[in-house]
Amino acid sequence: MKLDDLLVDIFYIFQHSSKRLKDYKEFQDFTEVEEEKILKHCPTRWLSLEKVGNRTLSQLPALKSYFASHEDVEKPGKVKSIHERLQDPMTELVLRFMKYILPIINNFNTVLQADKAKIGCLLPEMDRLLRKFLIKFVQMRHVKAADELRNLNFHNKDLQHGDDMIAIGLDTR
Repeated sequence: MKLDDLLVDIFYIFQHSSKRLKDYKEFQDFTEVEEEKILKHCPTRWLSLEKVGNRTLSQLPALKSYFASHEDVEKPGKVKSIHERLQDPMTELVLRFMKYILPIINNFNTVLQADKAKIGCLLPEMDRLLRKFLIKFVQMRHVKAADELRNLNFHNKDLQHGDDMIAIGLDTR
């Protein structure tokens, strides 16, 4: 499942239809979801993924209900496709995981978007990012003991956390 495509498809279903937006507001009321706009994800500007993903997650009950009740849900096309992807339990899991992991990635990205040259801090920032990711699934003692994180054999199952200890975020768990 490509989540990017789903987020873009949802936006375009509502983009030029005041009737659909009006109908959707009724589903927001019915599901007691806060009335918020559907945001547009622009895949070439991937910092938007966090905001759009979080908004979609907060709107998920209303979106599921809207598309399940849509008159075109049985016909081949975008509505049916969106409905099927929203009903897939993996969609919500991926959205929850993204809510957990994207702030780390976006923070790294924004550090490097300063007006001044950042080449001097690139290696330490990349090391910090790698460390943040490694400690989510590799035992801390191995991450701390590694002289060079790039040389840490993170594929080795003996160095990894058990499945129940991998950091995926409380919401995702």
